[in-house]
Amino acid sequence: MGINQEDFVKAFVGALGEERVVKKLDDVICQRLMKEIQELRDVIKERDSRITDLEKEVTSLKEALDQQEQYTRRNNLRITGIKEKETEDVAEMTMDLINKNVCELEPITIDDVDRVHRVGRRRDDGVPRPILIRFSTYRARQRVYTNRRKLNLRQRQGIPGRPWAGMTESGASNVQQQVARYPEHLCQRGLDQTSSLHAVEGSTRQAGEQNQGLLVIGRKRVGEGFKRYCEVCEK
Repeated sequence: MGINQEDFVKAFVGALGEERVVKKLDDVICQRLMKEIQELRDVIKERDSRITDLEKEVTSLKEALDQQEQYTRRNNLRITGIKEKETEDVAEMTMDLINKNVCELEPITIDDVDRVHRVGRRRDDGVPRPILIRFSTYRARQRVYTNRRKLNLRQRQGIPGRPWAGMTESGASNVQQQVARYPEHLCQRGLDQTSSLHAVEGSTRQAGEQNQGLLVIGRKRVGEGFKRYCEVCEK
């Protein structure tokens, strides 16, 4: 004669109260939980390893991209302080400026220039936007850049906040050299966002309004003196 369901339930509940049965159940449950925990640890370890590999890959790609951007910008020059007109041919005006003031003996031609344009939005106070010129070859760019002091000496146009024209490089090396003099926590945001752009040194007003998106290094008036600063101009 078999045991009925009610008797089985009573017997099972009664057995649960026995110490040996409880211990056996504890052992089974603990083993099951330990196995699941170990499996989860293995999964987490594998994913952590994958994340580390991906982070290294991202860092490597960033470095490669930065080098590529630096190489691309090696043919660029930045000219500031040139009067801005409502209607103007920036390329023709820039080439005329360079050939008359910088490269008189060996003028540049349209074949030497890839692109010329002003940077940023037009300003309401009349201060001209910088001009970015990209040369077709590094040789043409160097021919102009090595004689840049001629432009600084000759082009004095009385522009508010920028009394003379100036020419600078547009590459990452300037940022890295300037940032080296400042605390890392002040410059990290700038390095992340503008590691391949030009570092500008000047007053807060000039730098902040003319060079949006650039890492700016300059001075602020504090009391009777000045304080060095490093910041990123917002776009």
